[in-house]
Amino acid sequence: MTFCTKNSVWLNYGFDISFQIVFIFAFLTLFFFCYVVTVEKAEYITQINYLIDNLLNDDNLNSLIPSDNKINKKDIDIILSGIIGSQIEEININSKDENNDILINNKKIKNKALKLLLIVFLILIILIIISYLFRYCIPIISKIKESLWIILFIGMAELLFLIIIAKNYMTVDPNYIKNLIATQLINYYNNKQTIPTPTPI
Repeated sequence: MTFCTKNSVWLNYGFDISFQIVFIFAFLTLFFFCYVVTVEKAEYITQINYLIDNLLNDDNLNSLIPSDNKINKKDIDIILSGIIGSQIEEININSKDENNDILINNKKIKNKALKLLLIVFLILIILIIISYLFRYCIPIISKIKESLWIILFIGMAELLFLIIIAKNYMTVDPNYIKNLIATQLINYYNNKQTIPTPTPI
C-alpha cells in the first residue's frame, strides 16, 4: 500500500513556487548577513580612505579657501586643529551613542530576518505534512534539487555582481565634501576674526 495516492498538477506547481521562494529567500538572507555585510563594510572603509586622501593633499587644502580670504596653509592647519579639538569630545560621545544605536538596530533586523526565515520554513513543512495527510504525492527531493540548482545560478550572479559592479562603484563625492569643509572653514575663520582680542590692563 503506497502512502500517497493522489496527484494534483496545481498543487505541484504551488509547491514548485513555494520551494523556490523559500529557498531563494533563505539564500539571500544568509548571503547578505554572511558575505554582503562584510563586503559593504570593507567598501565603506575604502571609500572613506579615498575621500580623505583626495581631500587632504596640498592642492585641495590650498583650494579649500578662496584666495580673497587670504588664509595660508598654516592658518588652515590651525583652523582644522581648532575644529577637531573643539569637537572631539562631543564627536566621541555622539559616535558612541550612534554606534550603539546602529548595532542594536542591525541586531534587531538580523533577528527579525532569521525569525521570518524560520517561520517560512515551518509553514512550508506544515503544508507538506497537510498534503501528505490528504495522500497527495509531493516529490520533495526533486523539488529541493531543483531549488538548489536555481540558487546556485542566482548565487553566482549575485557574487559576480558584487565583485564586478557593487565593490568597484564609488558613491562618495569628494567635491561635495570639499565644499562643506570649505564653508565650515570660512565660517570658523570669520568667527575667529570677529572675536575681539583682550587688551591688557
